[in-house]
Amino acid sequence: ASQASGARVVVAGMRIPPNYGREYTERFYEAFGNVAKLNDTALIPFLLDGFGDSTDFFQPDRIHPSAQAQARILQTVWPVLEPLLGKKPKR
Repeated sequence: ASQASGARVVVAGMRIPPNYGREYTERFYEAFGNVAKLNDTALIPFLLDGFGDSTDFFQPDRIHPSAQAQARILQTVWPVLEPLLGKKPKR
């Protein structure tokens, strides 16, 4: 629906803890790349790259990134997002 309206879409990949089992964990991670490929969209392989395993960058719930993490998220997102800005969307 987003692409049909002319929006440029970016898929932001995530990972889950390994306690879900190796096969499930790998398939979960691969799903983001598969969705991006099937829909011809940009992909950020792992939104929390470089800090996702450190509790220092998360709120007390250990799920949501803290304000301190925002600069690191920008470093991950910007190289994928910047080239899309100003481009006409595919229709």
